Amino acid sequence: MRRFARRAMRQGHALGITEDLLVSLVSPVIGAYVDAYPELGARRQDITGVLSREETLFRRTLSRGVREFTKLAGTALSGSAIFTLFDTYGFPPELSLEEAATSGVPVDPDWRPHYDRLMAEQRERSKTAAVGLFKGGLDVYKRQDGTSPTARIRPDR
Repeated sequence: MRRFARRAMRQGHALGITEDLLVSLVSPVIGAYVDAYPELGARRQDITGVLSREETLFRRTLSRGVREFTKLAGTALSGSAIFTLFDTYGFPPELSLEEAATSGVPVDPDWRPHYDRLMAEQRERSKTAAVGLFKGGLDVYKRQDGTSPTARIRPDR
C-alpha cells in the first residue's frame, strides 16, 4: 500500500501537485466505500493522519532524491548511484528508474547485480554492527561481583 501511495505522490509531483494529494482523496474514497466498510467512517481521522504524515515524509524524500539524482546520475545511472540514492536518501530504485526515463538519462543495463551486491554488503555491515552494539550493551550490565543489575534493586523502592 505504501508503494502505491508513493507512486501516486510521485505522479502528482510530476503534475505539479505539491501537497495533500492523498489526504484530499480520503473523503471521496470513504464516501464510496463506507456502506461496505463502516469502520472507514469511524477511522476517518486516523486514516487522514497516517496519510498526511506519510505524504509529508515522502515529499521530503522525493525532493532530496530528485535533487541528488541529478548530481549522481551524470551521463548514466549506475547500480552504485541507485544504491546510494536508496541507502542514503531513501529514494527507492523504481523511482530512480522512472526519473531516469523521464529525464532521458540512460541506465546501465547491469545496474541490478551491482545494486544487489552493494545492498547485500550493507545488510552484512548492519548485521555486524547490530551484533557489536548488542554485545556492547550487555557488557555495560556486567558487574564485577557477578550479580545481575536487578539484584541490587531493593524491593521497597
